[in-house]
Amino acid sequence: MSLQNILRELWSAGICVRLTNDGQNLSVPAGRLSQHQRAIVLENKPALVEFLREVDATTTALTEAAMRVCDFHGD
Repeated sequence: MSLQNILRELWSAGICVRLTNDGQNLSVPAGRLSQHQRAIVLENKPALVEFLREVDATTTALTEAAMRVCDFHGD
C-alpha cells in the first residue's frame, strides 16, 4: 500500500496524522486506530515521517513563494 493510500484511508476514517512539533515522530490519535490501521502505521512509520516532512517543506516553500508574489503585486 502506498503512503498516499495509507494517509487517504486514515483521513477518510477521520484520523488526522501529523508530525510532532520536533518533526521526528508521528502524532496519531491512538485510541481511534483499528488494529489494522495501527499495524500499517507502525510498519510504515519511518516512511510516513519522511513523507510528511517533505510535504511540510513543500508547503512552506509554496507559501513563501506565494507571499513574495503578493508582495510584488502589493496584495
